[in-house]
Amino acid sequence: MPRKEVNELVIQLLDKYESRLLDPPLGMRYQDCYDMPSRQPQSEALEAYRRARAELSRMGLQFRDPAFYT
Repeated sequence: MPRKEVNELVIQLLDKYESRLLDPPLGMRYQDCYDMPSRQPQSEALEAYRRARAELSRMGLQFRDPAFYT
């Protein structure tokens, strides 16, 4: 990805997250995101992954590989 396109993506992300930089959400622990015996993602974590990947794709980020979790 050319530097100019990366800069545009970073600006979009900064616009979205800048207001939360000083007080970011806590997020979730690994144990809360995955079923520990099977090591498969919980449905909530899987949906968050899919939403984030789709949003980054709409912003112009091109992924080289297919979605890890389909």
